[in-house]
Amino acid sequence: MRNYILLICIAIITSCTNNTDFSGRYYSCCEVPNSLHYIDLFSDSTFLHVYTTKNKTYKHNGIWKVYYSKNQRQYFIDFNEWKDLDSCSIEYKKKHFQNPDSPIHYQWLILRNNQIFFDIDNYDLNFKKK
Repeated sequence: MRNYILLICIAIITSCTNNTDFSGRYYSCCEVPNSLHYIDLFSDSTFLHVYTTKNKTYKHNGIWKVYYSKNQRQYFIDFNEWKDLDSCSIEYKKKHFQNPDSPIHYQWLILRNNQIFFDIDNYDLNFKKK
């Protein structure tokens, strides 16, 4: 009987803990032929944003942080001075921002189910960990 109680307690504790290691490679959901677009989140809170198309490679480094909101029960990610490198996000930025060429400090992007949501309604702007 003690063994069953111990196993139940261990199962409950294990199910309550979250995997909070968000580091890894997240690929763009916007599929552009002959291109590679991803974000590497490193465990030292730095990131590398890479976009490769044809014979050109664009790279941008920065800092990221993760926050947990108890009220909303979800994680958010903050990118410091994000640069848009791909055509999908540049077109989106031209439509919705006054100065599309300036770096943006993205705050409180949703981080859920191994996916970074830059826009809930536009799947192409998001990145997914594979």
